[in-house]
Amino acid sequence: MLAPPLSLLLALWAPPVGPAPSPSAPSPAATAPSAATAAHIARRVPHYQVQDLHTGAPVRLRAAAHGRPTWVHLWASWCLPCLDELSALNLTLAPLIPHGLTVLSIALDEDPAGPRRIDDEQDVPGRALHDPDNEARLSFGVDGVPASFLYDRHGAL
Repeated sequence: MLAPPLSLLLALWAPPVGPAPSPSAPSPAATAPSAATAAHIARRVPHYQVQDLHTGAPVRLRAAAHGRPTWVHLWASWCLPCLDELSALNLTLAPLIPHGLTVLSIALDEDPAGPRRIDDEQDVPGRALHDPDNEARLSFGVDGVPASFLYDRHGAL
């Protein structure tokens, strides 16, 4: 997977033009799906709860992303393409975090031991989260991992 162009990510920091979109109005990106499965992809940051990978504390996704551009990355410790992608994402996204990008990396493993080991070894980008019930696959409408989503400051895809 190629890293997103820096200009695309920096565009998220431009001052908003006009009022924030209403929660029921889809973003322009959401109105043009690129594949049949795109119809099921979460067009807004989903309302559901995961756990902090290291503390187990509950984290509500929409609250964690509120008011900030947010990159959500779904991965698993048993997924070799996911592990390759984590390094590339870390190099691309880590420099943008101090400038306001929120990165939520959600491990879909049942047992948190594998993702914790990966985070210790190669530093998962952003906030490391755990979804032991695998709700992310339904909430984001994906069939597999890795998968990434970039939401604007209004929570729209």
